[in-house]
Amino acid sequence: MEVVFLSMHRTMSSLTAHIVKKLGVHMGDELLPGHYEDKDFLGMNVKILHDIGCGWDRPPTYEQVQEVREKWLPITGGLVSKKQTQSDLWGSVTLPRRARRGWCASCGILPGRTW
Repeated sequence: MEVVFLSMHRTMSSLTAHIVKKLGVHMGDELLPGHYEDKDFLGMNVKILHDIGCGWDRPPTYEQVQEVREKWLPITGGLVSKKQTQSDLWGSVTLPRRARRGWCASCGILPGRTW
């Protein structure tokens, strides 16, 4: 089972992720200190945004993500598969600037136009 947090800035998402981690959800092997955000997913998102020519402060359009979706789908799917083999119950926390149009949309974890 996967747990994905999508949250706004300054809404206690780090505290929530910390509590979920304490309850036994594997949140990743390398987390950003104090944020409980998996560095693998963060790195993937940065690469996807770079490939599109955007950044966290310049989010791509839905159409831009769709243009690279097929390229990134096997790579992001591989990362999700890797996480699934590490734990039966795992999760990730992400901020909207990363989730809105980054890896979540490109790998199909969330429906295409949920933002």
